[in-house]
Amino acid sequence: MKKSVFDILESVEETQGTKAKTELLAQHVSNVRLAEVLQLTHDPYVNFYIGKVPKVTPCGADVGPTTSDLSLQRLIDALKQCMTGQLRGNAGRDLIAEILVGMNEREHKWASRIILKKMRLGVGDSTIEKLWPGLLSSFEVALAKEIDWEIKEDKFLLKTPITYPARVEPKWDGFRCIAVKTGGKVTLYARSGRVFERAKKIDAWLEKWMQDGWVLDGELMGEEWNDTASIVSSKKNHKDDSGLKYHVFDCLPLDVWRSHGVSEAYANRQAKIAEVLNMSTAPDVNAPVTVAQGKTVSSEDELLQYYHECVSMNYEGVMIKRLDTSYVFGRSMDVMKLKPIVTYDGVVTEVLEGKEGTKWEGTLSRIRIQLPNAPMLVDGPAQTIVGTGFKDEDRAFLNEKRHSLIGRACEVEGQPPLSEDGKVRFPRFVRWREDWDVSPEVSALIKQIKA
Repeated sequence: MKKSVFDILESVEETQGTKAKTELLAQHVSNVRLAEVLQLTHDPYVNFYIGKVPKVTPCGADVGPTTSDLSLQRLIDALKQCMTGQLRGNAGRDLIAEILVGMNEREHKWASRIILKKMRLGVGDSTIEKLWPGLLSSFEVALAKEIDWEIKEDKFLLKTPITYPARVEPKWDGFRCIAVKTGGKVTLYARSGRVFERAKKIDAWLEKWMQDGWVLDGELMGEEWNDTASIVSSKKNHKDDSGLKYHVFDCLPLDVWRSHGVSEAYANRQAKIAEVLNMSTAPDVNAPVTVAQGKTVSSEDELLQYYHECVSMNYEGVMIKRLDTSYVFGRSMDVMKLKPIVTYDGVVTEVLEGKEGTKWEGTLSRIRIQLPNAPMLVDGPAQTIVGTGFKDEDRAFLNEKRHSLIGRACEVEGQPPLSEDGKVRFPRFVRWREDWDVSPEVSALIKQIKA
């Protein structure tokens, strides 16, 4: 007997083990409607702009697979209309509510998960990509590499070659944020692809002024980093986001972004930001969105002068960008960062107690971390012990959350370069990182360590 998509999803949920789930899905790779459901629920670019599932009482009768799939197709068509802006607000919710009423309880369960993009199948994106190659869009952003430098005879020397002229911008201490506008609706993403849902004032401003069919790349900043983190990480809608600013430093067309295609040179893209934001007509007084500041430099002396200016104003350092480069999806030397102290994102592998005879005896005072792509030593991957930089509340957190910290991302700083055995020199704890605000390399390491 033919199975409906809901039947298949139910079977996958009830099946134990990733291997068995994968084998079950593999039996249905030719099912176009199943693939469509998985694409809509797992693709990071898909947003239905529906915060909650309409509250209805499902009263549909148990039906055969054909009728069930037709009901599902109606839901898919309605969600696509919401996604593209053809249906908005109450019109979209009313249509979806009408469809849900006609479903039975099991169909309603899966329809709700589809609407919320929370399938809970126990199947990851990698499995879906393996079975349906190219089905999901990959979410990547341009990432910088650290500049190698040294101080020699009291002079700051850059050891990494730089192509001049170059664009230099302050290094913001905030959250990387991608703004996508399509069908008149704006979605804000973290660099991992996670959707930011708590910057409502920025959403509203961009929906009013930003051109449709474009993508912005920038940094979300509050008065302080902790304030910013509290707002963007909150699960509550009432957080005051009036202090948030979105500093935009790049833009490109949506089709180029989605296809990872070749864009215009950075100089042209940067010059176009104000046009994409309609800055000539949009009010700029107290606007929550701005074009990131910066300047073009023609020599190392000009670069270092601007760098010292930024550091004196308490910026982390500077970002250096080639003017002639296309947008590079991933890490490259086309974007570089220069900081007085290098920071590293690592993952906790162990929480250690204080040494006997010290004031931290009997408490948890240190963490052991591993960096992405750590070299293999005799006893395993290179790891760094971090015991400084913790505030009292961090110490309390270490004690309270000992076991849950394994696999947690954190940022540490140290003196470059890494030691010969791949460890951070003079490491100092800076802050905890959210899983959705780390690079793909760190994200992969988190999954590896948690596994």
